[in-house]
Amino acid sequence: MPKPGKKKKRKLSDSHIVYEENPWDDDPPGKLVAVADDFLPSPEEIAAAIRDKRYKVTIALGGRTVDFFKKHARKHGVPYQKMIRQVLDAYIEQHS
Repeated sequence: MPKPGKKKKRKLSDSHIVYEENPWDDDPPGKLVAVADDFLPSPEEIAAAIRDKRYKVTIALGGRTVDFFKKHARKHGVPYQKMIRQVLDAYIEQHS
């Protein structure tokens, strides 16, 4: 029995998901509906991003923006500044 306040580690085999056919789906079983784009960066892109020079900047952001990032950063246990940097990097990638 786990100690009070400690979460029991779950294994993948603990899940009880049952997959069923969608009764409202008109497509025949096995029909490929869509292919997702490969959104993951290549190892080369990851390495380049790590080596990318970082610059310290001062920026004034709205309270709503900062509150949003701080809330989600706490929830996921990461620095909020890093989350903001990731959003800016993703924007640049999308529009380059």
